[in-house]
Amino acid sequence: MKKTVPLVFICWLSLITGCTSNGKTERKELDNLIVEAHFDNDTTIDGVAKYYDHSNRLASLVNYNHGVKYGPSVNYYPSGIIRDSMLFFDNKKHGEAYHYDSLGRVSWSDYQFYGIKVGPSVFYKKGEIDKYLFTDFNKNDLLIVEYDSNGSVRNLSALSTKATVTRVIENGNPMLELFLYLPNPPFLNIYYEFGLTDATRRLIPISQIPKNDFFYDTLLPYPKSNLYYYVSAHVKGKDSVINKVFIEDLPDW
Repeated sequence: MKKTVPLVFICWLSLITGCTSNGKTERKELDNLIVEAHFDNDTTIDGVAKYYDHSNRLASLVNYNHGVKYGPSVNYYPSGIIRDSMLFFDNKKHGEAYHYDSLGRVSWSDYQFYGIKVGPSVFYKKGEIDKYLFTDFNKNDLLIVEYDSNGSVRNLSALSTKATVTRVIENGNPMLELFLYLPNPPFLNIYYEFGLTDATRRLIPISQIPKNDFFYDTLLPYPKSNLYYYVSAHVKGKDSVINKVFIEDLPDW
C-alpha cells in the first residue's frame, strides 16, 4: 500500500508559504544560498525564509522566530520535488519528519522529541511500506514489524512497552507512577491495558490505555500486598492472521 503525503504536511506547507513577516523582505547570500526573508539585523531572520540556489531554484522553506527555527521546514530537490519535511521548536526537531525520494515517494519517516530520536520509524520501498521500528529514549528497539508488498505483516518481533513504576508522593499520599511506551504500527490493531495479577497469574483488567501519544504515564494507588500490576498488549493483524497477547509484569518498586 502506497504512502501518500500526510494531510498534516499539506497544512504545514500552506501555513509556511502563506506566512509573512513584518518589515521589508531582503535577498542575501548566506551559506552559498540566496535567502529571501525579513532580517532583524544582518543575519537574524524572522518569519519564513526562502532559500534558493544560484540557478534560482527553491531549495528550502524554513520558519524562524527572531533567528530561532520554529515551525515547519521543507527542503526540495533541484527538480522542485520535496526532499524532506519536519518541524522545529526552539531550534530542535520535534515531531514527525518525512523523507522522500527523487520521484516524490516517501522513503522513510521518524519522530524526534525535542531533538532526540525516539518512537516510530517507518521505512518504505518504492513507496510501499516495508518496515516499522519503535525505539525508546535509550535507543532500545521495542518492536520491529516487517511487511510484504501487500502491506500484510510477514514478521513481528516480541513487543515490549518497557513499563516502569516509580514511588511518588502526590498531595501527601504515596502513589505509584506508571510509565510505558505505546508502539502503534500501521496495519495492526493493538490495544493496551493495565491491571492487577496475583501468584496464580489470574488477570484482573483495570483500564484500557489510550493511544494518544507514543508513551503513557499515570498515577496508581498501591495494590494490596498479594497483588501486583501488569500491562498487556493485544495485537491483531488486518486479516486476523496475527493474534497475539504480550503480558509484562511491572518490576518491583
